[in-house]
Amino acid sequence: MQEQMELACQAAKRSAQGEQGRLTIGFVTTAILCDLKRMIRLFHERFPHVELVLREMLIGELLDKLHSDSLDLICSDGEVIDEAFESCPIASPSMVLAVHRSNALASCRTVTLAQAMHQPFIVATDHPAHNLQRRMIQACQKADFTPTIRECADSAPCAVALVEAKLGVAMVYNIPTCRPAEVVYKKLVDSDMEDVRMHLCWRRGELSPAAANFVQLG
Repeated sequence: MQEQMELACQAAKRSAQGEQGRLTIGFVTTAILCDLKRMIRLFHERFPHVELVLREMLIGELLDKLHSDSLDLICSDGEVIDEAFESCPIASPSMVLAVHRSNALASCRTVTLAQAMHQPFIVATDHPAHNLQRRMIQACQKADFTPTIRECADSAPCAVALVEAKLGVAMVYNIPTCRPAEVVYKKLVDSDMEDVRMHLCWRRGELSPAAANFVQLG
């Protein structure tokens, strides 16, 4: 009986320290292609007794499930503006302009957004609490034009695929594994996208010990 009590106390202690239990994380496709996968690997190595449940979803679904307490953490490819949530940025690649290899901009070493003002744009799908599309439009407006939006995409791979289909240009994270042969990434200079980062988000005041351990890996 005493041994069982000691085991129960040890289990409770591990849970309180975030070393045991269950952690559910939702993410957009773009995030798992970047630093999130490193964090997941490290967390699994350091906390092998925590059951890690991972869910890939669109940003709207992620926010709904975080509101409903179905997820402990989400990883968004932009900042989330919602008073019900807290968030922190994680390491993210720089933003580049994805253009088709046949586009005149492909021959430039670097580009400014002003050089792309006459191009149709593929931008992030809009959501009231997700600021990525707004940041893209604001960056163009700071370069003295309002972009012509041809399509919206829910992830960097989708945006790049639409660039490959010659539907326009897109501001995307510089993800080497997400670059088909017909698409080139051009470094953006003098743009207003330098501080755009992916974010981990959780319900305000409800960061569990296991979730806190995960956030610290960022």
